[in-house]
Amino acid sequence: FMGSVAWPSTNGGPRRFGHVRSLSAITRPKPTSPSPGSDMATERPSSESAQIPNRPTRSYSHSPADDHDLSTIPDPRSRAMSPLSATGGDGSPKDEKASDLDNEVTALSNKLINAINHQTTLDDSLSNARLELSQAQQRIRQLEEQINRQQEMLAGDVWIRRKTAEAERTQLLASLALEKKTRMDEESQRKKMELELEGLTTALFEEANKMVIEAKELARQEQEVLQHKNDLLRAQLEDTEGLLKSQQEQLMELKHVMETMNAELDDQTAHTGPSSPGFSKFSRLDVNNSEPALDSAPHSAAPEPMPLSPSYPTSFSHLLQPVLNTDLTAFTDFRELLRVSKRFSSHRVSTGSQASGLVGLGLGHSSSVKSTGSASSMSTIGTPVSQSAPHTPNTPASTASLSSPAALVSLPPLKDTKFYKRALVEDIEPTLRLDLGPGLSWLARRTVLSSVTDGSLVVEPVPTTIPRYLKTRPPQLDPCSLCGEARKDEEHLRNHRFRTSESETAQRYPLCKYCLGRLRSTCDYLSFLRIVKDGHWHAEDEDAEKAAWEESVRLREQMFWSRIGGGVIPA
Repeated sequence: FMGSVAWPSTNGGPRRFGHVRSLSAITRPKPTSPSPGSDMATERPSSESAQIPNRPTRSYSHSPADDHDLSTIPDPRSRAMSPLSATGGDGSPKDEKASDLDNEVTALSNKLINAINHQTTLDDSLSNARLELSQAQQRIRQLEEQINRQQEMLAGDVWIRRKTAEAERTQLLASLALEKKTRMDEESQRKKMELELEGLTTALFEEANKMVIEAKELARQEQEVLQHKNDLLRAQLEDTEGLLKSQQEQLMELKHVMETMNAELDDQTAHTGPSSPGFSKFSRLDVNNSEPALDSAPHSAAPEPMPLSPSYPTSFSHLLQPVLNTDLTAFTDFRELLRVSKRFSSHRVSTGSQASGLVGLGLGHSSSVKSTGSASSMSTIGTPVSQSAPHTPNTPASTASLSSPAALVSLPPLKDTKFYKRALVEDIEPTLRLDLGPGLSWLARRTVLSSVTDGSLVVEPVPTTIPRYLKTRPPQLDPCSLCGEARKDEEHLRNHRFRTSESETAQRYPLCKYCLGRLRSTCDYLSFLRIVKDGHWHAEDEDAEKAAWEESVRLREQMFWSRIGGGVIPA
């Protein structure tokens, strides 16, 4: 009998056929008697061998183990079971016949093995051929798809002619050459412009240097002019101080005369006044009207009582004594204004206290100004306009404005102080009401307020004579610029006007009597604040601060009654 062993093929490849091992070496011996079954046994391997290639077998290998498995040499271990051992080992006919059968079986086994090996080789070749065939078919499909795409591209006019491509290329090269030429031209133009710009820059710097030199020269000339003007102002200041000293002496004499007259008046009216009554500018008569009375007072034993002009209550200091609170925020701000000059400068002008005395006594300006011709009066804030009006005294602010500028260089402006901002809201703006002035534009209102604050506002009488060559109506008939008063009767004529600076070309604004009082009271108050801020009012102790606060309240009350348009007189 023949047996066959098959191994399954490994994964990942086609199944291969293995070798079939002949088992003739381990077959048991058959009886020596011939029988029909022997022929069938000899034919069975051939029939089985015809069917073996149809089963998967293991591929052939030339390893030594395979050679050992395919060996047809009888196994010595099976000799004990051979017919020779059974018969005693002598050379009988049975042994010879068995040996022939074994040889024949061995030859058939070798043929079968060779056939199996050949079949395996053929199967391997077939598998390789099938694999190559599938790869070739796949490649054919890829090439067919590529051919189809190329045909579609050709059918869709994607390809162009070589002549067309060459023509386009030539055109592009020509455009490129033209662009290069244009760029070279632009580069040359740019270099030329850079050269021109460099020349212009050099000329500009030279011109700027010339302008700087001219500006320096002009500034030097202006400095010389200012220095000359300062020298003149210093000389004028010395003259003013001398004049102030003489006026102060006259003031003391006038005060003494007024005290005598008030005492006599009190004796006549059976009223007792204070031992040292105060003096107010609104309680006295006009300067021009009072001079004859003063001259005749020493010679008259019993002068007639003089009528008093309406004024604010605190001006009658011999009848009323104000009582003020000093625990208010406004007083704290005012005290800071008093002390602001001490923080910035230790040097003060010695004439400051004298000027403050003038403000306290109310000799800032005359309550009634009479002028003839075109003579100009003084500014209500103390700036002298002309030397042609010697009868109008200087205001206290003139001393402050003519003081040494070196002592006030580092002081902050008045409009930046806290107390001024409070006064602007509470007193200055309600008194002036520049926003309601029909004769002032928006810009002119700001200019007027700035000039009042800085002390550059000038109030002057309107000239009564008009040149013949000027065929215009009298300026007294122009409406008031602050309230619009336009009545033409003598009592309501606009006999005064103001301008924002001392320049002769500055615009002039007419004033009625009512607005004149408002403007002058405001200027008096701001003059006092400037004197306080500049340190000319000496407040070394608490009593001096309270006295300054009392003077401030008196001036504020004056502003109140000026905007009310009235006053009080003793009963």
